[in-house]
Amino acid sequence: MAKADIRICPYCNCPFPDHELNIKTDPFVKSKSNRYYHKQCFEEEQKVKARTDDEKADIALLIDMWKKNISNTVNYGYLRKVINEYVQRGVSTDYLVFCLQYVIANRMSLNYPNGFKYYVDKKEIKDAYDKKQMQKQFDALQKELKERHSESPIGSSNAPSFAMKKQKDEGFGSILK
Repeated sequence: MAKADIRICPYCNCPFPDHELNIKTDPFVKSKSNRYYHKQCFEEEQKVKARTDDEKADIALLIDMWKKNISNTVNYGYLRKVINEYVQRGVSTDYLVFCLQYVIANRMSLNYPNGFKYYVDKKEIKDAYDKKQMQKQFDALQKELKERHSESPIGSSNAPSFAMKKQKDEGFGSILK
């Protein structure tokens, strides 16, 4: 195999040994900057770049909460790696933030980033998160109904309206006339 056929994949989490890429045999993608990636490495890097601003803010919040409440001597690169693994598996950053807040609020024992997995999968925390999400949906629905009700002018409602006509009250004498 010629040395000219070997490239180095620039993706930092490349699962291949020594990040080596043989452009003759391995599937690859050539980026705009003339860098050669393994196909799966390129897809993963694009997913990371495409993260929304909310996810990035949530990840920064997780790291800040960890620093302030659990340990300020944590290896931030390793903590970020653990969080990114959860996000890649499809766990929402909103749930991760809720889970860490729950652990802190209930004074649960958490000392290192890998220990977080025990709380992410805990049924008690999942149930509390589901309850919170349902409450958010209920509140949003109530707010929407109030807005609809306040926007409609009085009397233009589809609901029937009733009114009582007050009769003259003249007493017993009106009957005997």
